Amino acid sequence: MSKPRSASPPEVVHDSEWITVWYHPEVKVVHHQFHKAIRGEAFRSALRAGSAVLLSRGATKWLSDDRFVFILPQEDQEWAQTEWFPQTLKSGWKYWAIAKPEKAVVDLYLRRLAASYSAAGVRTELFTTPANSSFGPSTTPAYNVSGAAGCISRESI
Repeated sequence: MSKPRSASPPEVVHDSEWITVWYHPEVKVVHHQFHKAIRGEAFRSALRAGSAVLLSRGATKWLSDDRFVFILPQEDQEWAQTEWFPQTLKSGWKYWAIAKPEKAVVDLYLRRLAASYSAAGVRTELFTTPANSSFGPSTTPAYNVSGAAGCISRESI
């Protein structure tokens, strides 16, 4: 899995058997990667950790490597929509790049989620791999906000 590159190594914010969350300080990107199916407190604590860093560091970008995620249980979906998302949005979240799985049902779920979050003000784009995303591997430590969708431009990476 490729992580956004910068001169400084990413900080591990949260690490478990289900998910790792990093913060890339030079480019102010929160980044998570699911390792396997996740639910409940394991899911919630990881997202809360990412949100806390987004707020404390003034970050506005989040890269989600969701290629190994499955549909979340309904209670986790509701928690994310009603508690986590509004709080994270208030923290300054503006851009979201999602590396999505190839499974059609999860793809549809993430597309709906992305449309909902975009409508609420978070510019969202879906990709098949993190390397194809706006926050993909880079030899340049800077990420520029631009592009048709207002997300992070591919030119800067």
